[in-house]
Amino acid sequence: LALSGDRAVDWLEAHGARAISLGEDFRLFADLVSSPSISITRIWHTPMEVRLRPTHETGLDRVYLSFMMRGTLSVTEEADFSATGTPPIFIHDTAVPARIRTEEESSRFVFGIRRSKIEAVLGADISDERPRIPDASLRRVALATAAASFDCELEEATLPFFAWRNAIETLVIAALRSTMQAPGPSEALLHRSQQLILDHASEPDFSVVELANRVGISTSHLHRVFRAIDTTPATALRKRRLSLAQDLMTAQATPQDLKAIALQAGFRSLRMLQYARRMYASESVVPDR
Repeated sequence: LALSGDRAVDWLEAHGARAISLGEDFRLFADLVSSPSISITRIWHTPMEVRLRPTHETGLDRVYLSFMMRGTLSVTEEADFSATGTPPIFIHDTAVPARIRTEEESSRFVFGIRRSKIEAVLGADISDERPRIPDASLRRVALATAAASFDCELEEATLPFFAWRNAIETLVIAALRSTMQAPGPSEALLHRSQQLILDHASEPDFSVVELANRVGISTSHLHRVFRAIDTTPATALRKRRLSLAQDLMTAQATPQDLKAIALQAGFRSLRMLQYARRMYASESVVPDR
């Protein structure tokens, strides 16, 4: 799909979403595969706010799990969630109405999984829509398999289809189960480190060494802590600064403006900001347009 304006609004309405607030130049791009029992969508869109109708109005008894790739997402009345580590999973129970809101261009994989499969993991009450942080490796495998699914052609109600559906459900549920593990000492250190990055990334002198000192561990131990989310403390710090810079940028920014933005975001120079933008440009997953 490649939709904008009224066509995008009509598509959202047909899929149970009533637009509340869309930008004048609202755009939506998506790849999707769907059957009555499972769906996978890779979606990118500009900022929006919509209301989702409950199951009895859409006719589909699924639970949706959104694996964030880029941007923000809120499925409740709470503030949007952001993190410097592994992007979260959001769960939406289609039995109740909900609000979906994003504050910036956002992309994510959305899995529509049979309710019985999710209830087997979470119980009958699956209305908790807080962000959940999955194991980085399980998340990566689930999304790689989902991306490959867009190139498959399977006839429903055949053995290959059932095998594929079971494989997708197993991977998604494995990632979901990993969010339920009790936090250990390393996870507490990780959360503390991530919060310090959120709070101090705009300070040019805030380095990985300074981060380790504030957490009270060695830099080598700090690297082992971040290995659990498949990244490094330097990468997490750089990405946070890049996010701060992107929030300050405008289409009319002059070279002098960009230098000032780089400094405000914690980069020591415009060249370091440009390097970070090139490094992570390929990580934003946007469907073919």
